[in-house]
Amino acid sequence: MSWADLVPKSIELLTSYNPVTDSPDTHFQNNYKSTDDPNEKMFMQQVFYGVNRYRDFLKRLNRAIFKVNATSTNSNDSFPFMIIAYLVSFRLDELGVKHFRKIIETQEPLKMHVLLQFLLNEEMLREHVRDSWCEIYDFEFVENIITKNGSKSLELADLLDYLSNKATGHGTIIKEEEVVKEKKFTVQEPFNLTKPKPRKLPKYLALERKVVVNPVQDVIYKNSLQQVAEANEERRKKVKEQTLKKYRNE
Repeated sequence: MSWADLVPKSIELLTSYNPVTDSPDTHFQNNYKSTDDPNEKMFMQQVFYGVNRYRDFLKRLNRAIFKVNATSTNSNDSFPFMIIAYLVSFRLDELGVKHFRKIIETQEPLKMHVLLQFLLNEEMLREHVRDSWCEIYDFEFVENIITKNGSKSLELADLLDYLSNKATGHGTIIKEEEVVKEKKFTVQEPFNLTKPKPRKLPKYLALERKVVVNPVQDVIYKNSLQQVAEANEERRKKVKEQTLKKYRNE
């Protein structure tokens, strides 16, 4: 069974069906291209009958989703959304999360993320689609569907994270950041230059310090203090006489 073919084949069966001219059984038998895989046939049959049974329920859900998410959805999403919404609301326990994820991975991540975020949010369902559902179904049945869908958000949390990363490219950014963190940068190192040899200081030369004392002249010992004083007095007298004599002559 090719997981990628299940949704396109189901869409082909649903879009070609005319309830005015054919019954569901007749249309399926005439239009289903039989394969050797009984699991594929069972899946296609359940989806075809189930979507037709809850067609009005699923259409009202689509209108609410398209209104809330007008910028990220369009009419081409109608049948893919109806198929996935049917599987989540009525067949997820039987199909299993593992197989359901394989189907989701074949679809456009952004579209599936928009659908599942709305479909698994009890508050959004009650605000935007519950009243419309209650026009065709009993209130208790509608509340039961809403509550069950809300409880499935836990087991589909990993799938929602996967779709979010795929839709926004966040997973790729994380990988690039990890590469940047692991990248090693060049560490600058000094050149291996020849280190200069330390200069040798000149040897210390001790200077010889000698105090040379001249010998005392003998004349110092020949003259006494009295003799020196008398000589000085005699010299002053001579100078005085010479000075007076000089001024007299003038």
